[in-house]
Amino acid sequence: MQKRLWKLYTFTFIKTPIAALFIIVGLAVGMYLLMNSIRIQSYWAVTGAPVERGESTLITVQGNNNYTELHRQDKITWYIKESGDRYEGTVLNIDSSTDADRLEIEVTASDWTRAKKESDAESAEPPVYVELPQGQETVFAKLFKKGAVE
Repeated sequence: MQKRLWKLYTFTFIKTPIAALFIIVGLAVGMYLLMNSIRIQSYWAVTGAPVERGESTLITVQGNNNYTELHRQDKITWYIKESGDRYEGTVLNIDSSTDADRLEIEVTASDWTRAKKESDAESAEPPVYVELPQGQETVFAKLFKKGAVE
């Protein structure tokens, strides 16, 4: 019995390249499964208008943007272009009743003053950009998307 197993082993893994084929197929299947299980979140940066009010600042985003991924009290990222540092805000209100949708984001006063100070903006109200989530995509789809130029 041992001789028969040894002969099968030597024939499969030493004399023929079947083992290499198994290894290559296993690696390819593993990479395919891994690339389809990892998801990447896509974001779209839009401009917003800040309005200071007491202890917090309100950033208002208007336009025909996609707010389907957002809900009230979600955390959202915003930044001032000059500094580029990202800050976190809270979605306060989503109004889709009019033609131009409106999103309101509440920002703490400390984050707003720090962002204005770090941006060294010459204008009183520097332009604010808000990153809106636009959906998820697998790594496989992102790498092998046909016709995509990025």
